Amino acid sequence: HAWAGYGAFDKWLTGQGKAGLFMFRNSCPPITGVHVVKDRGLCYAFNESVAAFLEHQDSIQNVFMVSTWRQAIEGRLSTEADVHLSRDESVRLFEHRFAESIKSLHRQGKRILVWEPVPGARSNVPIAMGKAEIEGRSAAIEIRRDEYRSDFAFCFRALDKEGGLKRANIFP
Repeated sequence: HAWAGYGAFDKWLTGQGKAGLFMFRNSCPPITGVHVVKDRGLCYAFNESVAAFLEHQDSIQNVFMVSTWRQAIEGRLSTEADVHLSRDESVRLFEHRFAESIKSLHRQGKRILVWEPVPGARSNVPIAMGKAEIEGRSAAIEIRRDEYRSDFAFCFRALDKEGGLKRANIFP
């Protein structure tokens, strides 16, 4: 989702006569101190190196945090690369580490902008649409707003706890 937003960020920054540095890792939420199950510690190492880099870059004043933010509710966040946590434990870990990541950036004087969770679809969009087309029906892939709010309640709670955040709303 960060990569998908790259063009929009680039256009927005260019229009303001500003520049940015784009850093992301696929399927890796931008928070420190967490592992993503089955990625061999790569997400953890990436986020720790980005955090160390930002800590020494006074010229970087704004940090955008973009992710699907789904990893916690999928039970994919953990304290170690090879340790599986329950969904609830994964969500609690997210809430704690998200707060710690935000506090660290605030201590560095960074302004933080968080892209709210991106609504997904009920299934793989190209496959569902192709199958529906063959069967002569519409693809039932949409997520209702109440489902979106419910699915990502954990993330909205974490965002609400952190004062001073600028939020990019998908659904106002």
